[in-house]
Amino acid sequence: MKIKYKRPARALLAALLLIALACGSVFAVNTTYNGYLDPVTGLPLDGSSSYTGEDSSRAIVKDNVYYDWNLHCYVYPIAGTLGEIYTEAADGMVLGDPVSVSATEDVSIAVYRDGEELPKEELQNLNKAGSYVVSLKQSGTDKRMFGFTLIGPRTNVLHTFRAPDGFYISNVVKDEETVYTDRYSLDMEIEGEYSVEYRCMATDMPYTFSTVIDRTPPTLTFKGKMDENNRMRSALLFEGLEQGDSIYLLRSGEQVQPILNGDGTGGVYDSGNYVMRVYDSAGNMTEYTFTILMYFNASSLAFFALVLAVIIAVIVYVVTKRRRLKIG
Repeated sequence: MKIKYKRPARALLAALLLIALACGSVFAVNTTYNGYLDPVTGLPLDGSSSYTGEDSSRAIVKDNVYYDWNLHCYVYPIAGTLGEIYTEAADGMVLGDPVSVSATEDVSIAVYRDGEELPKEELQNLNKAGSYVVSLKQSGTDKRMFGFTLIGPRTNVLHTFRAPDGFYISNVVKDEETVYTDRYSLDMEIEGEYSVEYRCMATDMPYTFSTVIDRTPPTLTFKGKMDENNRMRSALLFEGLEQGDSIYLLRSGEQVQPILNGDGTGGVYDSGNYVMRVYDSAGNMTEYTFTILMYFNASSLAFFALVLAVIIAVIVYVVTKRRRLKIG
């Protein structure tokens, strides 16, 4: 007797094919993800569903904030409206390059640097070092949307760098040597030259800032005979100014300008009570107080001699005039 096995074999083959297709569809989920995976869970590094697919123009960074691949910027949607804010900075970033901030026409924003509101014309090229906050002006109030920090080649403002939410520190070089660091926090208290790279988990885009941490205040050397109470009867001459240093000088409470020679030297010549603050390019400051008492130098002696000559001339003229009147 012949056993007919063709139909059961075909059925078994079809069943195996369906199982293979089903398994394939299960394991194909998110296969286009190219970012870093958690070695334990196998999930994207941030453990969230921020990945939106390789064909999407948006990558969710945090909450409803996303990076737009077409606009090449971060977008902050305004809740309850169609308005949006556009910028190159995510909340908490530290950057060394200029940043622009703009918004749709129906959105009113304010940008503050170190607490001072900036004019609208500056918002397309924010390039000065400082702490920035972008606020939404709505119903007569300011609502903070995000903030970032711009730094210069030298700074003393960074003590700890913390990677923004949705970012991680990928590499740190200090004084030309790669150093180990926590993935999300970097101690920058020690002086030195730093280059820090951190990456966005949603886009894998790297960001780098380089700066020299300088916490040493500027020091001037003074020339002149100064007593124990910082008083002197001569001009105050100084040297030791470095490139990028600036002087803020008060004389009896009013701002005045010292004489600067362009070679790191200068002087203060008028009598009075002074407060001198010297700032370096990193933001360090040293304050000096001193008093210049009344004194005579070549200029003042010449002026005094001129005044005396005029007085003598007037006296001679008056005496001569009286004698002529008597003779007459």
